Amino acid sequence: MSYSAVIFDLDGVIVDTEPLSRDGWRYAFEEMGFAFGDEMFFRLVGLSSDKIADIFRQEYGSGFCYAEAERLRHEYIKGYVKENGIRIKPGVFELLDFLDERGIRRAIATSTSRKAAEHKLVLTKLRERFETMVCGDEVENGKPAPDIFLLAAEKLGAPAGECVVVEDSENGIRAGHAAGMDVVMVKDLIVPDEEVRGLTCGVFSSLHEVKSFLENGS
Repeated sequence: MSYSAVIFDLDGVIVDTEPLSRDGWRYAFEEMGFAFGDEMFFRLVGLSSDKIADIFRQEYGSGFCYAEAERLRHEYIKGYVKENGIRIKPGVFELLDFLDERGIRRAIATSTSRKAAEHKLVLTKLRERFETMVCGDEVENGKPAPDIFLLAAEKLGAPAGECVVVEDSENGIRAGHAAGMDVVMVKDLIVPDEEVRGLTCGVFSSLHEVKSFLENGS
């Protein structure tokens, strides 16, 4: 299959921020006197803030203040990033250089807000490597709905059938598949089950392997 565009998720694919996000939620919940485990975190990966707030309301009831949890999480993440910066995932530059060589267009499609996504890309000096970006606060229906990927393809001027999505979350994989695009998964924190694997063209350990996949298929 020859692709004209690649659409990347951001967190867990381009930047190594999912563990930081998990630790931020854990810190917030501990400060507020609530329990937070990995099972809950895995439900949140790839979702917009509105969907996350809905899950928290369902699980913890009206006594849980999402705004306060998000404030505490942001406080934790800001402090960590100030001290340590943001790491990028292995193979990012090699893959982007390959796409440049082949003239393959690329976009970011992330559930993260525009402000947060821009900040991460600027800090990692990656903003100029992507032609366009669609964020979670810019679509009516977030992942696992296909809206975010369809809008990214529209901005790139690429037919959905010529796009491949690079994702790490089940919600993102379902969204890419629903958009009629090929999807590849880069494993981060989540181990996919057989159903999710069946929605992909491949499950890879790194972006280096994604580059090899595209070299063979593009």
